[in-house]
Amino acid sequence: MNEKLIETLKEERNRLYPAKLVLMTRGFGKNYMMLNRMLRYFAYEHVCSIYKQLDYEITLEQAHKDMDEFVVSVMSEL
Repeated sequence: MNEKLIETLKEERNRLYPAKLVLMTRGFGKNYMMLNRMLRYFAYEHVCSIYKQLDYEITLEQAHKDMDEFVVSVMSEL
């Protein structure tokens, strides 16, 4: 039911990380920033896997909020 949303989220993820890897430049030294970017990439996958199983429509704004909540909840546990 959310196929178009899932395709849109995958396109966004691919634009953010075209090599499908979250890479930082050498000497970046900001572990928190790198972890945040890695979690953002995983949030796209996590949200898409959940939305495949739902039988009601989700908006793009709600998807972004869900990804933000996922990243914040994981970061707060660290």
